Amino acid sequence: MEEKKVVLRAEHITKEFGGLRAIDDASLYLKDNEILGLIGPNGAGKTTMFNMISGTLPLTSGKIYINGKLINKPVAHKMTALGIGRTYQVVQPFSNLTVIENTMVGAFLHTNDAKVAREKSMKVLELLGLAHKADVPGKDLALIDLKRMEVARALATEPTILLLDEVMAGLNPSDGLQVMDMIRQIKQTGISIIIIEHVMRAVMGLCERIYVLSQGKMLAEGTPAEVSSNPEVIESYLGGKHGNAKG
Repeated sequence: MEEKKVVLRAEHITKEFGGLRAIDDASLYLKDNEILGLIGPNGAGKTTMFNMISGTLPLTSGKIYINGKLINKPVAHKMTALGIGRTYQVVQPFSNLTVIENTMVGAFLHTNDAKVAREKSMKVLELLGLAHKADVPGKDLALIDLKRMEVARALATEPTILLLDEVMAGLNPSDGLQVMDMIRQIKQTGISIIIIEHVMRAVMGLCERIYVLSQGKMLAEGTPAEVSSNPEVIESYLGGKHGNAKG
């Protein structure tokens, strides 16, 4: 079986805020059309990793490669144009815009034509099961549909790599299963995905590989079975005071 190519590589990434080292010499890679998990206790630095990969935060040191090409001074607009889409922990809709209008905000990255942006956005909404709510204002959506809309806006930028930051947070188990199905559908379109998630059922059910981040350092990497049986991971995250992370 042919080895999948690496589409994203972060090497020896470090981020310092004053005297605090939030990310300490951490590395990861993502393969083509893979679902990769990034887990760890609260405050481990997971979202900071996403912020650096997506260009929202500058690197203190380290390198980021997309499809083998070194990206000099990654910044948000450049990384989005290079095919990295992302969501945020806290859903941030344009409350007075409709679902389709919120999604079009992402689509305008590649076109200035409103008709084209609307057509592309409607296809994304159809994929995510939101087309029937295209004309509903963002402020009137239930949480699961707000989450879908956030993903839709990211997908409308036509990414090849999608970063999902706790997209299941706050959802009940039934809605969580729907989101898992949504992520699988996105993967079927050929997009490579990294998910930050505390819902271990979802992480273990979706991810082909998992990285574990603890206090800014990469603690472990492997398949779900390897990671869940790693004594260091159990001690620092899956067990002890972080036992509720299994939920």
